[in-house]
Amino acid sequence: MMVHFRSRFTPAHHELINSAIIEAARCAEEKAKDPNATEGNDEDDSPPSNSGKLLVDATCTPADIKYPTDLGLLNEAREKTEAIIDKLHSQIGQCCDRQTKKPRTYRQKARKQYLSVAKQKKPGAKKFRKAIGQQLNYLKRNLGHIEKMTSSQPGLLSSLKRYGNIRLSGKPLGGPKKQTTQNAAQLKAEKVQQRQNECDRIPVEGKFGNCKRKGSLGRIMAKLAHTSESVIHVGIIVLNLEKRLRTVLFWLYQELLACQRRALAFFVVSLLPSMA
Repeated sequence: MMVHFRSRFTPAHHELINSAIIEAARCAEEKAKDPNATEGNDEDDSPPSNSGKLLVDATCTPADIKYPTDLGLLNEAREKTEAIIDKLHSQIGQCCDRQTKKPRTYRQKARKQYLSVAKQKKPGAKKFRKAIGQQLNYLKRNLGHIEKMTSSQPGLLSSLKRYGNIRLSGKPLGGPKKQTTQNAAQLKAEKVQQRQNECDRIPVEGKFGNCKRKGSLGRIMAKLAHTSESVIHVGIIVLNLEKRLRTVLFWLYQELLACQRRALAFFVVSLLPSMA
């Protein structure tokens, strides 16, 4: 039941929900800083320019996966090569400004042959070997198409969009460089930058730990790829909601303290004349 429920929410839906939570929190923070500011007073509707620094890191978490078999891995590899052929074919059409014939992959036939064996409870060794040979042949054919497509268009792979101003942080590979008079300043700058990178990664690593301890990312029990992605998205949404809830509770606590101070001040002021 939960698998069908999670399948209804795509990554775009999760991103929309998460963006709405972040936007609400951002508006609340701006309103708290400037109470006189009103919504919708900006005459310029142009999107803001990119600024600041974005920290991106990766982590690992235990997950329950389906048992890998030779036939399943070959089928997955075949599907990935088919996706690569689709992407290369679309890029060739954009570069050449003309319709080119798409290589034949027989994906429907290959999928049907795979399912005919994978759905059997106990397929025989002969059927299993035959199915593996069929998937290998389809995979070999797809790899040949990819090689021909990339050789016919040398600049095809380099035409992918590249993003600038991206710097990878981490300890460099190999042994330490020997310090000389020529590279002393460079090594010192690299050491300072490496130290700053380690400091910048502290909040990111802390948030990873928070997601694994308090969220559902300590162990992903979904076995399918799209349901695992859904579990990860929902876990991040729940953590953002918890942070928003903590902000609201902290505001209520401050309001209660302010009311208590005002009540105490009123009591003291009303008590002073009677004591005099």
